[in-house]
Amino acid sequence: MAQLTVRIDDDLKDHLQNLARQEGKSTSDIVRSLVQRYVQDRDRGAALRALWEQMRQKAEEAGAGPKDVEDAIESVREKGRDRRLSAEDRE
Repeated sequence: MAQLTVRIDDDLKDHLQNLARQEGKSTSDIVRSLVQRYVQDRDRGAALRALWEQMRQKAEEAGAGPKDVEDAIESVREKGRDRRLSAEDRE
């Protein structure tokens, strides 16, 4: 794992250490989590991968397999096509 050196005010460091200690975490854990969130918030690809992973876990917890997911995606796509065609017919 790579190391990153960050310079912050002494007071901020003390406050961070106290809060991290209260949560039973290290300051490295806190900073690592914040950096991960920062990158994900700004990297659409990473955000989408995280979302897909959450969806995969939820589907797995619900007992759904890959075929169930494919069927659900196809169903949503068909509904979207139906809505577009219906809207075009009204025009």
